[in-house]
Amino acid sequence: MRPAVYKAWARAFHSNLQEPALPLEEYPSLQAFFIRSLKEGSRPIDPDPNCLVSPVDGKVLRLGQLRGPGTMIEQVKGFSYPVSSLLGATSSLHDATEEDISGEQTEQNVPESSNAKSWWRVSVASPKLRDRTLLSPKRGIFYCVLYLHPGDYHRVHSPVDWSIFKRRHFSGNLFPTNERAVRTIRNLYVENERVVLEGQWKEGFVAIAAVGATNVGSIKVSLLHQTELCIR
Repeated sequence: MRPAVYKAWARAFHSNLQEPALPLEEYPSLQAFFIRSLKEGSRPIDPDPNCLVSPVDGKVLRLGQLRGPGTMIEQVKGFSYPVSSLLGATSSLHDATEEDISGEQTEQNVPESSNAKSWWRVSVASPKLRDRTLLSPKRGIFYCVLYLHPGDYHRVHSPVDWSIFKRRHFSGNLFPTNERAVRTIRNLYVENERVVLEGQWKEGFVAIAAVGATNVGSIKVSLLHQTELCIR
């Protein structure tokens, strides 16, 4: 009966059954199917070393720039939470934002003719656009909130080649994270259980916060050739 159950799940949540790495009958449980791996080549990775790759299949809910540890991220209109509450009071974000500010001051003092080089001169991405005004590097620390639908591929991969130096687990609730819950539960992402990874890539500070939800309450961190989190 398992393949029939998985097919029903896929129809209900619009999962692509052409992508799983294994035949349906080889998944011993719905949980195993939920955290299924994909066939090789299903998600081509941009080889550009200056490119940030989305770590998950998901819908972008919010994005913006962090001006400091006290920066508020808007959950929905009227509901906001500080990034320091999400990442934790001991997050290295504070040091990273201080470095960012000092870097901006340095930028103002460097003559245009100077040959000095620093990481802020490199753009996070290199879009191939003809309008050169859109290609100027924008330095700073930015955030992006991604929502995984129940039918999405539920593994989280490294967005860049980075070194992880801190991992923390925050116990909490397992409220749903769907659109209705986001609009009714204040501080939803801060209240829910989550695992935060912090590290460094060649452009500076990086953090990933994997937030649990109803029936998705187990986060397994597998450090292989790349970071992969199985969110169950």
